[in-house]
Amino acid sequence: MMKIQSGVTTILMLTLLLCAEIPVHAADKKLTSLLAPYDEWYFNFLYPNALPADVTYVELLDTDGILYRYRMLGSTNASSASVGKWNEEVMGIHSDFNKA
Repeated sequence: MMKIQSGVTTILMLTLLLCAEIPVHAADKKLTSLLAPYDEWYFNFLYPNALPADVTYVELLDTDGILYRYRMLGSTNASSASVGKWNEEVMGIHSDFNKA
């Protein structure tokens, strides 16, 4: 059991170190002018019916390297169609509050 924990810890630490060493800069990207096919869009969070969740913070990084932070979000909603497994066609409620 100790070997498994040690291995998992090592892998986690290496992953964190690698992520820390990879800077995200708009100048490093070749495709910096990708635009979504929509003028505006919204996001929402759903959770399986029997596994409640609450999202309190979101970070979005766009293709130009601009980081958006959301600290106040619309509520998360249960997906009554996702019982036992994720439904393939999960749809959420439109949220004017979570505009990206």
